[in-house]
Amino acid sequence: MQNRGDEKADFEKAITKLVAKRLDASRSVYISDDNVLNYHHGDHWAYRSSDTAVEETESFVAHSAEATFPVQRIINHELSVLNEFVDQMSEQLHQQMASSVFEMVGQASEASGNVVAIHGGDQDDVRAAFKELAGRMQLGVTRYGAPSYPTLFVHPSNNRMIAFLKETPTRELQQEMDEINLQKELRATAEEAMRLGRFRR
Repeated sequence: MQNRGDEKADFEKAITKLVAKRLDASRSVYISDDNVLNYHHGDHWAYRSSDTAVEETESFVAHSAEATFPVQRIINHELSVLNEFVDQMSEQLHQQMASSVFEMVGQASEASGNVVAIHGGDQDDVRAAFKELAGRMQLGVTRYGAPSYPTLFVHPSNNRMIAFLKETPTRELQQEMDEINLQKELRATAEEAMRLGRFRR
């Protein structure tokens, strides 16, 4: 028989696994499972920059969450509390994770100058900015070699811009976008063929 301490530890592990499973599902929206590494020890890692060949160190960012429930619900053995707890934990951690991801991407974009600005606010300015954005976009490929487009995440303040482009498309813009996309797909396919060629003998 398990003692009370072991039962408590097993219970906490089970709840933690549920939270982690929910969080993994949320994370996969931003980051593919193929690009995830799990560390079970340590709080930092070292790597050598490809640009400067200097060893640099990065640290993990700790996230935390909390939830409170009326003690009477616990006394009454309301099992729904468990599901609510898992929901609240996973949602809070998801929000923190998303904030960290977009902050990191924003910092990298600013540092590299890979930023598209809308100069003005009329229709032509919005279309020009979107075309520039598409031109800077890089495609990858799936595991089957098919071109893969990145997911576009839009800040709430830019929702009007995206809605405008969807509601008022122009033949000229569509043709330009089709041409840009075609060139991107051909480049991604060619780069993947070159990459695979290095492993063939």
